Amino acid sequence: MPKLILRCNYLKNAPPSHLENFVTYIGTRDGVEKAVSTTAHLPSTANQKELIQDILVKIPDARQMHEYYDYLQRPTRENASEFIIQALENHLDIIAKKKNYVDYLAHRPGVEKTGTHGLFSNEGEPIVLSRVAEEVANHKGVVWTNVISLRREDAQRLGYDSAVQWQALLRSRVELLCENYKIDSRNLKWYAAFHNESHHPHVHLVLYSMKASEGYLTKKGIDTMRSTYAHDIFRQEFMSIYEKKTQQREQLKEQADRSLLFLLQQMQQGICHNEKIMEQMQLLSKRLNNTGGKKVYGYLKADVKAIVNNIVDELEKEERVASCYRAWLESSNEILCYYKDTMPEPLPMSGQKELKSIKNMVIREAVRFGQGYLCTEEEGFSELETRWEEGEAHTEWQETTSKKDSNEYITFEMPDDAAALELDERDISDAVYNTAVYNFFKK
Repeated sequence: MPKLILRCNYLKNAPPSHLENFVTYIGTRDGVEKAVSTTAHLPSTANQKELIQDILVKIPDARQMHEYYDYLQRPTRENASEFIIQALENHLDIIAKKKNYVDYLAHRPGVEKTGTHGLFSNEGEPIVLSRVAEEVANHKGVVWTNVISLRREDAQRLGYDSAVQWQALLRSRVELLCENYKIDSRNLKWYAAFHNESHHPHVHLVLYSMKASEGYLTKKGIDTMRSTYAHDIFRQEFMSIYEKKTQQREQLKEQADRSLLFLLQQMQQGICHNEKIMEQMQLLSKRLNNTGGKKVYGYLKADVKAIVNNIVDELEKEERVASCYRAWLESSNEILCYYKDTMPEPLPMSGQKELKSIKNMVIREAVRFGQGYLCTEEEGFSELETRWEEGEAHTEWQETTSKKDSNEYITFEMPDDAAALELDERDISDAVYNTAVYNFFKK
């Protein structure tokens, strides 16, 4: 169950009649009232169970609520009542009139009021509740209604158990609404209210464009908002996870490099156990030999990229590489678990944008392989490369390196009056490497 839940609904024109009837139905039967403390921990009643089933049939996405998860874990009267009440409240936007909905958000029990009501918007913007309710009720376009919910323990620990923190968050992310709802900032109107519920504190957000024809929301937009709010709220925890993920990525890159170099050494000795990689590396080496320009992944033709991808995916099957990749994926999913219900199917290693450097490592080694720079029994490439980076040859170049911008290219002024080359900062070209090897073996 994610730590943060963002539910996005919208309302337009008159509400459906069958949902209006449903409000009357559920408002007059048992189970709506909160259980008293003396019976809170008893099993849920038959009436509550029946009502919960009705809610799930008529409001399917109520299954995604924190309260429903709590009820499944402990089906007590208290948890049943909490789910029933919050499920109805979260869907008042589609089962009640718009004017009544805004008034309810501002006055309901548990709302944290600033003055006579609990609505807030941009800093310094005065809010007259009756006027806002009329605006929303008479709006001819779409009105979106969001609910952002946290668990009580997380809200208290992170300071989101008061309206002040929510006000700061939502006011700092107005542009996020404009971008994902495709609404011009000059036309955006939004109002929010914080409800300090005992189990799951949450904020209701109502927004629309003053231009009735403007605005729409996609699934990608919802995912973006979930991710952004989660990164803001759980910032410190995410920093720790990202640090771990970065370390695991570096370990994965190093292991992929070692495994490929080991296979290349086996190829040299005629005992390579991975024939697919052997064939693909030979093919890639030939193709790169006939390829002009920069030999980095982004510059290659589609068919050559496909060869690189095949090699990377074969490397993923190597036991140690697979272990490192699984660890990196687990950290990636650990982040997603904060705001997603289900995890996406894992991509092959070649499909991960964050691991593009592994592709460029494969290209680099294929170029070396084609030029005859093979691993020897006495010294593998990893050791050679380390000595090159730490040795005098590297120092000599480092002193003559001119760097433009961190996101641009860097120019190496090579020794022996060789022509300078423009290189990607993350990918040392074969020409620079070959000169380094030449100087290394001269010593």
